[in-house]
Amino acid sequence: MAIKSYIKRLLLYIRHGDPKINLDVSYLSEGAMLAGKTVIITGGAKGLGFAIAKSFIAQGASVIITGRDMDSLNNAKCQLGDMCSIRAFDITDAKMYRTFFEDAYETFGRIDILLNNAGISLHEDGFMSVTEKTWDKQMDTNLKGVYFFTQEFIKFVKEKNQMQANIIMMSSERGLCGDSIPYGLSKAAINSLVVGLSKKYISEGIRVNGIAPEVTATAMTGISEKGNLYNPATIGYRYFLPEEVAQVALFLASSLSNCISGEIIACDQGQYLSRNWG
Repeated sequence: MAIKSYIKRLLLYIRHGDPKINLDVSYLSEGAMLAGKTVIITGGAKGLGFAIAKSFIAQGASVIITGRDMDSLNNAKCQLGDMCSIRAFDITDAKMYRTFFEDAYETFGRIDILLNNAGISLHEDGFMSVTEKTWDKQMDTNLKGVYFFTQEFIKFVKEKNQMQANIIMMSSERGLCGDSIPYGLSKAAINSLVVGLSKKYISEGIRVNGIAPEVTATAMTGISEKGNLYNPATIGYRYFLPEEVAQVALFLASSLSNCISGEIIACDQGQYLSRNWG
């Protein structure tokens, strides 16, 4: 495959000379960073996914949020307004993928951005507390579901001859350092997937990036964003707000980050660096 690719590039060079690339730099207006874009956010009814959906809608995007609980989805829809569509969806059910994308495409005419946010943590006490059941439940959602849902997304946009697409993976700071429980291991695998997919598909106009937040004030972590955010275990001495991470997601979703792919952005005020570099 590498030899075929080299020969193809050589023949193109002989015929056309050096390839020519022209770029326009984007300067976007406030409130219009994602105007005209259609975004899918898995697990978007609550917590971090909801904050990201709210941020994207404020910048002009049409957003489809998914979740398993219809009551939570309806509540999110009431808060997010007409630019939000909801779909009851289980990312572990691969039989739903094709129908889901076809429905979204029929409704909006295109799908520009996939943000894989759905994930669970069972908060085991440690390595010896992990069971096959807790392993499978977390890996099925955090890794297997994300992997094959993303595979179907890429297949779908390529079938539609869509020239550009953007994939954002919600990882975790736990995935940037060694871990012994399924949540951290699943996020480490997601980080590897970000790099691997970016290398494979950037030449086809598909960008792939990841976000790795430290502990964020959400229902999943049990920390209230309205309470005391002090956290002595981190270098910045605090927990993070979903809205802060949403701003990073907004940057990666917009054309302001067109030159970025294959990156895992740690939202931790340097906590990861302090662990690795002292």
